[in-house]
Amino acid sequence: MKKIAKFGIALILAALLTACGAREGDYPDYEDYVEITTPALPTPPLPTGTPPSPTPAPTTPAAETPAIAEETDFTPTMPIAEEGFSLPVRRNTISAGYTLSAAIMADGGVYTWGGTYGEPTRTSENMAAIRAFTLWFWALDHDGGLWGFSQHDGEKFAIAEEIADISGDGIIAKNGNLRNSPPMPPITQFMFSIHTEFLWQLRANHIIDMAEFGEQRLFLSHDNSLWGAGLNLPGIVHEELHGFHREMVHIMDDVAQISAGSNHLLILMTDGRLYTWGANHRGQLGIGNFSPNSDSHHILDNVAAIEAVADSSFAITTAGALYAWGANNYGQLGNGEVALRQTTPVPIMQGIAAVSAGYSHTLALSTTGRLYAWGDNEFGQLGNNTTQSRPYPVFVMDGVELP
Repeated sequence: MKKIAKFGIALILAALLTACGAREGDYPDYEDYVEITTPALPTPPLPTGTPPSPTPAPTTPAAETPAIAEETDFTPTMPIAEEGFSLPVRRNTISAGYTLSAAIMADGGVYTWGGTYGEPTRTSENMAAIRAFTLWFWALDHDGGLWGFSQHDGEKFAIAEEIADISGDGIIAKNGNLRNSPPMPPITQFMFSIHTEFLWQLRANHIIDMAEFGEQRLFLSHDNSLWGAGLNLPGIVHEELHGFHREMVHIMDDVAQISAGSNHLLILMTDGRLYTWGANHRGQLGIGNFSPNSDSHHILDNVAAIEAVADSSFAITTAGALYAWGANNYGQLGNGEVALRQTTPVPIMQGIAAVSAGYSHTLALSTTGRLYAWGDNEFGQLGNNTTQSRPYPVFVMDGVELP
C-alpha cells in the first residue's frame, strides 16, 4: 500500500511540474544562455516589398549629441504654456496589449480580439483612439471622453472627460495635466493603482507625452523639452541626475517623442535622429552588442515614429520603412525568425503608417489602411482566427483608420 501511495504522489508531482513548465518560447534569464535560433520560416509577400538594409548606426560626433541641460538648469519649474493651451485627441487607431488587440475602422467602429477570442469583433462605435491593456480596453471619443470596456461583455463605462491621450503610462488631459487614476472595475482598478501609485504624485503641467523607464518617469513638455523624476535619470552627464528626484529635472531639449520599454528608452529628436539608453541584455538598444550604457546611442536617422515595449524596439522612418530589434523569443519582431535577441535594426515592412507592440505580439498599419500582425498568438491576439503563432506579418483586416 505504501508503494502505491508513493507512486501516486510521484504521478501528481510530475503532473504539477508539467503544468507549471514554461511554454514554448520562454527562456531562462541567464546572461550566459546559449542562443538556439530556430530555422527561419518562409516569409509571405509583404504589402509593398522589403526595404533595403538599414545603414549601420553612425558614430555620432560629440557635437551631434543631444544637448543635455546645463547644471544651472536643474529646476522643478516646467515651462508654462500660453493661456488657452489645448491638446488635440491623439488618434491611436491600433493597439496591442498583453494578450489583447484592437483597431478603429474608418467609420469609427472599434474591433477587438484576443484573450481567447481569435476573430475581430465589433465592440464599440464612434471612437478616435484605442488602447489595449491586460484585461480591458480604454477608448477616447472625438470630444476627449474616456471610456473603458472589457473584451468579454463590451459594456462601456465612463472614466473621464477632456482627455487628449491614453497610454500604459498614464492619462494626459487636453490642458497638458496628468489625470488621477480613474474609476474602474475592482480587479482592474487594483492592478492599475499599483502600477501608477508613484506616477500620480508628480502633478506635471503642459505635458504632451510621457513614459516610464525602470524607476524613472519621463515627461515631454509642449516646447519639446524633456523632463524627468525618479531614480537615476537617462543621459547621465551631470551628477545632479544621480539618485532619486521627486521634483522635475530638465534633461534635454528638441525632443519630438519618447517611448520606454521595461528598462530601456527610445528618444526621437525633432530632426529625426533616434537615440537609445538603458538596459541592453536583449539587444534592445540596437548598437550591435549587449552592453548597457547610460550614454546616448545614435541608431537611425530620418525617423518619424518609435515604439518600445518590454525588451523590444521599433522605428518607422519618414519613408514608411519599419525596423525592429531587441527581444524576439516569440517572433514579435516580425523578421521571420524566432530568436532570443537581435542586436541591430532589421527591416520588416515598407509603407507603414503606425506600429503598436504588446509584450509578445505586434500590430502594424499600412498607409492604405491594411492591418498586419505577428508574434505570439496563444490567446488569438493576432486576429486571424487561429491560435498559431507567426514570426512574420499576417494580414488581419482592411479599412482601418489612419492615425
